[in-house]
Order: sequence, then structure tokens, then C-alpha cells
Amino acid sequence: MMDENMKIIGSKLGITSQRILRKAEEYSHLVDVRASSTSLSALKLTGSSKIVLCLDLAASACNHVVDKASAVRLSGLQKKLYCTALKAVENLLDLQEKISIKELAVQFGCTDAIPLAQEALHSYEEDYNSKACQEMDFTTLLFQGAALCAACRNLKLKMDRSKLLQKCGVKKTIFDRLVADLEQHIMKAIESKKIVSKKRPRTLLDEVERQFQDSLEPNPKAQKMDETTKKVDYAEWKRRILEAAAQAKETPEKS
Repeated sequence: MMDENMKIIGSKLGITSQRILRKAEEYSHLVDVRASSTSLSALKLTGSSKIVLCLDLAASACNHVVDKASAVRLSGLQKKLYCTALKAVENLLDLQEKISIKELAVQFGCTDAIPLAQEALHSYEEDYNSKACQEMDFTTLLFQGAALCAACRNLKLKMDRSKLLQKCGVKKTIFDRLVADLEQHIMKAIESKKIVSKKRPRTLLDEVERQFQDSLEPNPKAQKMDETTKKVDYAEWKRRILEAAAQAKETPEKS
């Protein structure tokens, strides 16, 4: 039987759909199973605030718009804390938005940071996987956003850090620590590029250009061969002229 409080609070939010109410109740049970009492107390969630958050998430999953002002008021939380708690519960239920670094960069107007952010996150992921036994999902908004933030700081590109932090829905200390770790990977990548310069493989275009340049430059060996050929040709010509002259001289004497 459905929780009566779920129905009452749902009606105050304008939610009467049984589908949304059942999904919200399912979310509420999952929160109880996956979150310890310590985690819930850290989020300062009461029974009613948890119900409101689950109703909000269930409504979003069913494409139903909820009045955020009413949701915040009914939850008993401040607006900023409500947004943080909503993201935390969303992450707890694996409902977080999947968004790439590229998509985030477009939203925040810092597309120049995309390559560096991707490289930093890839390096961080490789380092983590080589040390940790537990699998981690690096496609979540937290990692994508932190990598983009770290790249923007290194490149001195402006971005709305507060808005990104709110979008990620985590505590500032956690976000800042992750950004700092990713910045270390950026510095390592930059240093390694300075020390080890990778030689670019020659392409067909490079070879054609080389041969063209060679054809423009004088070839000493070829010049020497030409001069030798000229000397041989001249000697042969001189020999034939002398033979012809000798034959012409002998002919009148015989007559």
C-alpha cells in the first residue's frame, strides 16, 4: 500500500499521476537501502524532504514539470541545500545526467579547453585504474565537469565555476579536491610533452616535397657526370675529325 504522506505531499505539488507516485515511492525505498543513516543526516534530510526529493526526481523522469519554489518550501530546506540534496539523491539512485566534456564546454562557452580536459581525465582514469580495485564511472557529470574546470584554470579561460558546481551537485570541498588532482595530471602531461617530443611520421606529401626540393638543388655528382660525358663526347668528335682529315689527304695522292 502506498505511503499516505507520499500522496498528500504529491497532491500539494500538483502530482496526482499514479505512475509518478509509484516511481517516487520506489525511489524512496532505494534511498533507504543504499544510503546509511549517516549519509542521510549529512544531507540533513527529514522524512518529508526525502519524499519531496523523490517526487521531484520521479516527476522529471516522467516529463512532468514540478514547481521548484513549492518543492523547496515543502522540503523545509534552503534553496541551495535543496539543489545539492537533489543531486546527491540523484547520484545515489544512478539517475545523474550523462553529459560529455564537449557538451559541457559548449554550455559554458569554453570549447578551447576540450582537448586538455579530455587528456587530463584520461590520464586520471588510467592512474586510478592502475591503483584501485573498485570500478569508477568517469562518465558522470562530476568527473566531466571537474576535468573541464581544471583545463580552464590551466588555460586561464573564464567559466561560471559556481554554476558548474551547482550543476554537479556535490560539496565544494569534494569538487575542489578533484579539480586539484586533475590539475596535477595536466601538469604531468605538459612536462612529458616538453621532455619527450614525438617525431611526426613522414607522409607521402612530405616525400613528394623532399624530391621536389632535391630537384631544385644542384647535384654535385650529377654535375661531375655531365662534365665527364662532355669530355668524352669532345674527344670522340676530335678523333673523328682527325680521321676524316687524314682520309681526305690520302685520296688525292692515290689518284
